[in-house]
Amino acid sequence: LATYTFLFQVLFELARFHAPSTIFLDELDSLMSQRGSLTGATSSSGGLGVGGGSGEHEGSRRMKTELLMQMDGLAKSDDLVFLLAASNLPWELDHAMLRRLEKRILVDLPNKEARRRMFETFLPPMIGSPQTGGLQLKCHIDYDQAAEVSDPIGGIGV
Repeated sequence: LATYTFLFQVLFELARFHAPSTIFLDELDSLMSQRGSLTGATSSSGGLGVGGGSGEHEGSRRMKTELLMQMDGLAKSDDLVFLLAASNLPWELDHAMLRRLEKRILVDLPNKEARRRMFETFLPPMIGSPQTGGLQLKCHIDYDQAAEVSDPIGGIGV
């Protein structure tokens, strides 16, 4: 995990050097779950990871601290570096991380109509073209039924 602290330093330094730039952290919950917890649940120390029995590895705490420090450095500078993060489990994020994220946007699962349109887009009734010499595949799909039975499935599942 000491390598992660170094990699965060290099990442943010490169972003500053190449500014304007964007850093994208995907699945932030896997990096920044509440401190003091191995599974993301709050520990007996209130999720701060400050006690000896917090259940979190010291290297993991150092990595999280380094990321937070790098974010603080961005906030205090005039560098044009935009930090964008995504999480499937935002309720498990460390409170210090949540305080540093200025805006939060919920991208919820698609509703029935959105899933129907995705099925129509990705599974059209006719695939391929005889003009291009490609195989022509005809399929009969009840898009309404597919949308109905696919609840709750996200775009990747469709």
